Amino acid sequence: MGTSPRPLVFKQVGSSNIVYLGIEGETMIAETGASVRLVVGDDVGVSLDTERVHLFDQEGDAVHSLPLDQRTVEPQA
Repeated sequence: MGTSPRPLVFKQVGSSNIVYLGIEGETMIAETGASVRLVVGDDVGVSLDTERVHLFDQEGDAVHSLPLDQRTVEPQA
């Protein structure tokens, strides 16, 4: 990526956060742990866990999502 994502919206929702990130005119929605703190407008780094990511096209159809029987769930502390 040539441009760093920037938080557009940061919502604290219980044990996690929902973050809307702007990147090169597109929006990505991410979920983070509750301990993560971001400031709207700051550059942030992003990495994707390919075993947990869900990608959708503009019509809302899944373009990448592992079948349920192939997903792993890590216990939360």
